[in-house]
Amino acid sequence: MQKAPHAAYTEMENHVKHFMNTINNSLPNPEGVAKVIYRAANDKSGRLHYSPYGEAVFFLHAILPDRLWRTLVESIMLGKN
Repeated sequence: MQKAPHAAYTEMENHVKHFMNTINNSLPNPEGVAKVIYRAANDKSGRLHYSPYGEAVFFLHAILPDRLWRTLVESIMLGKN
């Protein structure tokens, strides 16, 4: 897929690329994912979500109002303070 670069979006694109690279570099290795899969497969609680890198994201998403959650995600992805 090709994109048509536009100067108005260059800064935003760079922030999103940096964010995605940071996320990709922080993902767990295959053994970490396998442990989470094993835990989920053997859990009797009926729980639906398991995270290989912690539960904080699920917790924040659950307790924050949608508008605040989206603002937080946008500010992190776009490097806003």
